[in-house]
Amino acid sequence: MSKEDSSKRPQFKKWNGTVLLVFQGLVIVAATSRFSRLFNSRVLMPELVRFQPAREFSEEKRSLLCFVMLAHDQYGVRAHQVMDAWGPRCDKLLFVGAKEEENATSIPHVKLLEKEEDTPGELSRKAHRAWKHIYDNHVDDYDFFMKADLDTYMLMDNYFSFIKRLDPSIPHYFGRQFKELRNPARTFVAGASVTLSRAALQRLGRAFNNDNKQSNKCSTASWKEHGHGDDVALAHCLATLGIYSLDTRDELGRERFMVFNVDFMKSDVNLPSEDWYTRMAFNSKIGPGCCSDKAICFHYVDSSKLSVPLVFNNGVWDWDHNASSATAIAIH
Repeated sequence: MSKEDSSKRPQFKKWNGTVLLVFQGLVIVAATSRFSRLFNSRVLMPELVRFQPAREFSEEKRSLLCFVMLAHDQYGVRAHQVMDAWGPRCDKLLFVGAKEEENATSIPHVKLLEKEEDTPGELSRKAHRAWKHIYDNHVDDYDFFMKADLDTYMLMDNYFSFIKRLDPSIPHYFGRQFKELRNPARTFVAGASVTLSRAALQRLGRAFNNDNKQSNKCSTASWKEHGHGDDVALAHCLATLGIYSLDTRDELGRERFMVFNVDFMKSDVNLPSEDWYTRMAFNSKIGPGCCSDKAICFHYVDSSKLSVPLVFNNGVWDWDHNASSATAIAIH
């Protein structure tokens, strides 16, 4: 080999090594940047928080506390209809609200505020007190904690099948998932029900105990600013704790948690593109194919129908008025 050839060869090696180092450096920088965006951001992209069915169901039944927030004039018939429908399937059922009136004595009731405080604008603060009460008194007693409404229709068999797949020692937050209009990367749970696992409630309760810290999204003052938007207040609080809503759609993309009633969801309504539901829902379909055959809940249901069974047929849920069962069930 000539002197000229030998002098070129080590230079080539050095140049090749430099290229390799530069390439590796670019890969590391890119990976670090992506990791930082995903995990240091206060907002986690919703598609990264998917409900993953477990390979095996837990043989042990999950314990469940359910609570329903009441207005001061809702202690009568409607509360009792919940107790006659899906309420008995909960291991513990509580109604939380304002001034305790005479007809509240026959229901499991917790007084959280006075009657004059019980206004729509105070709903978020009321929800804050409710979650804090559940944390202070029951966090170690149950696996999951569900907030529902008086007009929530629950298919409890499907609900328990769903939570069997989830570990209560992991912070889970789920229900019907929506995108925020101002920031579609942010998600929150709204509608008929919202559930926290024990681990999620433990984090939430500890954050409540740091109420005096400024800029604390979990403080009473922060929640109060949301007015009647308690669902968004909860989501913003949980996001600061690293807890994000699960995408609870089934494997076909159909929703399990509905925010409208049965009759509306089975209709052929075409919502305009500017409608809030079309803009905020991950699946805004109405009619056949809208809802999972393992649906869990519907909303805005007349209290007289809370115990009427449902039947799933031709891709939609409908009332089975011929059924003799006194408890709301799913028929396939």
